[in-house]
Amino acid sequence: MAYHIKLIANETPSFITETNPHHSDDNENIPPAPPIFLPERPILINQRGTPTNYNAAVLFANRLDVGDDSICIWDQPNDKINSVHRLTPDTITTVFEGHAQDVQIFFDSNGNMTITGHEG
Repeated sequence: MAYHIKLIANETPSFITETNPHHSDDNENIPPAPPIFLPERPILINQRGTPTNYNAAVLFANRLDVGDDSICIWDQPNDKINSVHRLTPDTITTVFEGHAQDVQIFFDSNGNMTITGHEG
């Protein structure tokens, strides 16, 4: 099983763009606060390797453009979703731990991202 995005909540004052370099049908523009975006079909979180920085991740990972930053997220093969920001290109962070499942992504008004399991 893979991770899939079922919901994106955008509380920022600007649009968020979700880009999937391997599935252009997944590319979405999510309007600003307080919309909750429910994709027509779940968006696959890509699993294509273990990048060590932003420049490597942007080639395959899902990208979320938020304000002045761009965040890449990808499925790590050890039950984790990792991320790296364009503004801190050498810092890889685990943003979700748990078996592959449907997830939801929340952006607060400052553009901070949280990923949780999706209920229902």
